Amino acid sequence: EGQGFVVALSQLDAGRISIGAAGVATSIECLTRVWTYFKEREQRGIPFGDGVRQVFAEHFAHIQSIRAFMHECANRKDRGDRVTVLASQFKLL
Repeated sequence: EGQGFVVALSQLDAGRISIGAAGVATSIECLTRVWTYFKEREQRGIPFGDGVRQVFAEHFAHIQSIRAFMHECANRKDRGDRVTVLASQFKLL
């Protein structure tokens, strides 16, 4: 009894992690589709420059670091740790 607010906040943490995970999945899908498009263009003789490769590498590294943070948040939540700050940070990324 008297734990309703704590339970509600813990559900917000789970929601934040879920929203962030959806963002990670969407980012990976977008990057994959654009990369496929550029590779198809390259096969048709329309090359893309090193600058484009650099941008892809940076985005891929950024997404992978956010993905690792997502796993850390989810693992801590599964262990029963308080993740309010982590989940909020993750959602912002």
